Amino acid sequence: MTTQKIYESKYQRIFLDQSNAIMHNEWMEDSIQMDEEDFKSELLHLVRCVAENPVERQLIDTLNFRFIVSPQLQAWTDVEVTKKNKMNGVKKVALIMPQEYITQLSVQQALSEKEAKSLDTRFFSDMEEAKGWLLD
Repeated sequence: MTTQKIYESKYQRIFLDQSNAIMHNEWMEDSIQMDEEDFKSELLHLVRCVAENPVERQLIDTLNFRFIVSPQLQAWTDVEVTKKNKMNGVKKVALIMPQEYITQLSVQQALSEKEAKSLDTRFFSDMEEAKGWLLD
């Protein structure tokens, strides 16, 4: 993938692979320092990136994601992020999962919300396998 970095903070980096229509966000270990407002702000950056650079595929690398997503934030994410990204053309989402069980569970629960269920979403532990599925 030829990617271009389009956003970076201490919590995440967002890359665009325009030729394959993939938005790739990579969470950083500093995500453990986020509060709810930081989390919302970071996801709204992602929504803006997708709106400005329409893609059909999203690759979410959560291997270093350390923030625990509450049930309230899961519901917010479904409406404010997943629904909007879907409206902007996202059809497939591949997640690279973290090792920590609680964080993994919270990420999976966030994607089990109503809007997320309407996307073709798969979970992977291997980046290359996830990329292969997105491009299939």
